[in-house]
Amino acid sequence: MCCETSEKEDGSSMVVIIQTLKNEIDLLKKLIFEKDEKNRIQSENIQLLKQNNQLLKENLGTSQNKANKKAENSADKTHILATKTAEADKINLKSKNETQQKVNNIQGPCTSKDSKVNDQSSKQKDELLGYQKQIMDNLININDESTNNNDDGFIEVNNRKSRSKKDVSYKKKTFGLNKTENFGVEKKAWIYLYRIKRHVTEEKILGFLKNSPKFKDAGITVKELPTSDSQNKCFMLSADFNLKDELYDPNNWPQSVGIRRFDFKKYHSYQQRNKPADF
Repeated sequence: MCCETSEKEDGSSMVVIIQTLKNEIDLLKKLIFEKDEKNRIQSENIQLLKQNNQLLKENLGTSQNKANKKAENSADKTHILATKTAEADKINLKSKNETQQKVNNIQGPCTSKDSKVNDQSSKQKDELLGYQKQIMDNLININDESTNNNDDGFIEVNNRKSRSKKDVSYKKKTFGLNKTENFGVEKKAWIYLYRIKRHVTEEKILGFLKNSPKFKDAGITVKELPTSDSQNKCFMLSADFNLKDELYDPNNWPQSVGIRRFDFKKYHSYQQRNKPADF
């Protein structure tokens, strides 16, 4: 009984060993198959790389051949152009020499005639200049505004004196009147105010100026100029001329108020057209 039991155990262990070996063999077969498959894929990739390299070599060879042919064609064209240019220069030089020789042959017999013609033309020019000078002298004598005739029939010439700047300067002349009397009008400063809001009036501008110590006792008049309802208002201001600089100073006015000299020409033009204008 003991012998039979041991034999059965040995048989079962052998079966297990055999099964394990079979499994290992199957695993090795799978590994070998996978390795063969990888080798096959690598060989195919290598073949593709070889084909790509061959195509690149062919393309490079074609490009190089085209470049060489283009360079050869360019060199041939340059050589042909240089040859044609040299031939044209030779022809032009030859024709130029022939033309110059013909001109020299023609000018030889005519040299003496040309010198005579030149002498005659110079004489005619001198005579013409003398005649023109004589005419100008006569015109000067005739058009002299300062010539006067004497009773004896002679012409008395008075030189005109140019008026100096001092003669045209403005001087105060009394003409025998009393010096205390003054008939002149005092000079005024005329100013154009613009960019002013619609609610502002003449009285408001005058009141604004009178609130300043600079213009408190000054004689200032303000007149509103006609504008449309969609425009800003504008005014004409007149004051003593000695206040001109103060009135032109932007610091003496509210911000954004426009100040400049009043243009009477534009004002009269506006009155004629009866349209709002920028003075």
